[in-house]
Amino acid sequence: MNLIDKIQNWRVGLNLERFAGTDLTETTFREAWLESRTGKKIYAHIHHPAALGRYPGLVVVPGADSPGTDYDRGVGIRAEDLASCGFTVLHYDPSGRGRTGGSEDYWGPIHQQELSSVIDSSSRLPEVAEENIGLLSFSIGIVIASGALARFTEHKIRYLFDWEGPSNRFN
Repeated sequence: MNLIDKIQNWRVGLNLERFAGTDLTETTFREAWLESRTGKKIYAHIHHPAALGRYPGLVVVPGADSPGTDYDRGVGIRAEDLASCGFTVLHYDPSGRGRTGGSEDYWGPIHQQELSSVIDSSSRLPEVAEENIGLLSFSIGIVIASGALARFTEHKIRYLFDWEGPSNRFN
């Protein structure tokens, strides 16, 4: 990580602590391979507070052609930052991206079915309060998130937060 990235990531943490209304907590992280309903393996990362307990779950849905592992680094919000606010954060690589095999589905039914499986997996994690799970979608990831919620109605998702999804039919 270069100096500019370190400074920007430090500022994200500083702002989160200031506006979260609580001290940030230490986090831990692990890799996981989740199984979809069709038996396909989906690569994921799980971040959560280091202290034992059950925390609100947050599934991050990547946008555009982004693998979910983009949320481990970068200048925007990181999964670790969200976990430090007291969430168990799961982010994953949809088909055709990152370490998950297959072909790119461009936010279609395969990606939506995978997200449904990811939500199921998230609800079974021991560090997740399964009655309190939300989705955080980025960019065009809103199509995966809203499509999955519309098609797979068995999920008890408490909220869907869209971070800068398309704002008109041309974008």
